[in-house]
Amino acid sequence: GALGDVMPNFGLFDSHGGPLSLYQYYGFVILLDFSAGWCNPCRAIAQDAEQLYQQHKAQGFTLIHIMLHGNNDGIYADTEFLNEWAEEYGLTFPVTREEEPEFVTNSLRSAGTMVGGIPNFVILDRNLRIDFQSSGYPDDDVRARIAELMD
Repeated sequence: GALGDVMPNFGLFDSHGGPLSLYQYYGFVILLDFSAGWCNPCRAIAQDAEQLYQQHKAQGFTLIHIMLHGNNDGIYADTEFLNEWAEEYGLTFPVTREEEPEFVTNSLRSAGTMVGGIPNFVILDRNLRIDFQSSGYPDDDVRARIAELMD
């Protein structure tokens, strides 16, 4: 998936252990946030994430945190960690992990869509096209693009 491409569907598990599919959010503007528990900038983003979600959700916006690792680099996030993350930051949108660890991450990296470290952001438009990519903290550019897409 490169910029302008339709994002291929992929599977996730949420903090309830349930399966999620990207394509169930067709018609939404979607912000995918690839993060990890050990990453301090990721935690800084998470503090304001619920506010961003609440600001736009009525217009058909969703945010999905895709947690690559828990609190230790290289240790994949498990359901218990997803729950801790959601609870710590009061998140009501999906907090997930990849069904097959780093499959989506690696495919986006090889397509040149995920550049830089984490937090890494990919915005999908209402037709699931990859619209925008950014990384790091602060996320002002991400918020500005979401506001444009919500108009």
